[in-house]
Amino acid sequence: MSRENAHRNTNFDLTGLETFWKVLETFEGGSKPSRSDWRRLFSTPGYKALFQNDPFFRAPYLKKMFTLAYDPSKAKERGTCAENERDQYLLSHYMHVKERKDEIRSLVEGLFDRDVNGEARKAAFRYLPLRKVSNLDDPPVSFIIFKSDARGFSTRVVMDALAGVEWDDPFLLLAHEYHHYYRRQICTWDRDKGVDEGDKQVEIVLESVESEGIADLINRTPLFDKARPRSSRGERYIRLVEEAPQFIKAMDGILAVCSTMPDARKDLARGLLEILPDGGHQVGFFMARAIEKGLGRKSVVDCVGDPFRFFATYSKVVSNPGSTLPAFSERTTSFVESLRGTFMLKSPD
Repeated sequence: MSRENAHRNTNFDLTGLETFWKVLETFEGGSKPSRSDWRRLFSTPGYKALFQNDPFFRAPYLKKMFTLAYDPSKAKERGTCAENERDQYLLSHYMHVKERKDEIRSLVEGLFDRDVNGEARKAAFRYLPLRKVSNLDDPPVSFIIFKSDARGFSTRVVMDALAGVEWDDPFLLLAHEYHHYYRRQICTWDRDKGVDEGDKQVEIVLESVESEGIADLINRTPLFDKARPRSSRGERYIRLVEEAPQFIKAMDGILAVCSTMPDARKDLARGLLEILPDGGHQVGFFMARAIEKGLGRKSVVDCVGDPFRFFATYSKVVSNPGSTLPAFSERTTSFVESLRGTFMLKSPD
């Protein structure tokens, strides 16, 4: 990193990645990390934020998986110790980290050759209400190893370092997570303890579709440029967007049932979130893109942080003469609108 570039991206934290390399090098040297080595790794800001916000990832689990991936004495066990498909995927990811560590290090070194933070903020702000976010501080960003993805928590953005190598445009992925971070700062909806659990679960589904769909406009729109090369991940995303109308029909049916069966809402909503690919990314993108094409970007921005308005605005686009977009039934739209009054606004708009 040159002296003139030292001031760039000062909100980036590399301590988790640097400590991870030390753990990996310990294994490669034929030794085992000590308790203090593990404690030092998992107490870095990125891992602390991950453990506090993602219920799947915990320190004992990552310690087990890192040991399985990097301990030479575990080589014969690697093909049999992964308990399920998710473990197998993560084990493969951690092995790829070791194989591609030079690429990762090159990427990280290059982070400070450009204003990555400024680029990510600018891209995220295109789909955020500027009057609410322009004075907010930039998010702290930690680079760690966990899975080929990134997370935009309320306190910190966390990005997997290998994802920076694997994704089509890692800096737009970072912008996607910036969008989540800023959205969380301005979100007006509060899942109060007094809200019925069934209604809360339905709101979680609606919010997942809205938040991921709008954020995906930032980093997934370029995939639809046929002149650009696409990874297998990109091809899968496009295919699922093409299938979004079928998922919208399924979502409509389940939400319609939810409207008439309050006691079943919790289980139905949780089941719906499992049915939607990737927690609603592609369905939300399909809806957000339709809103932007039909009513303009401002109408998308007006929906940020308000999943109920997002669904109502999509229905407004569908109602336009000649529209061939899949519609939600009147029963579903009325049900979604009725939930608006269930959740208290933190502050008036």
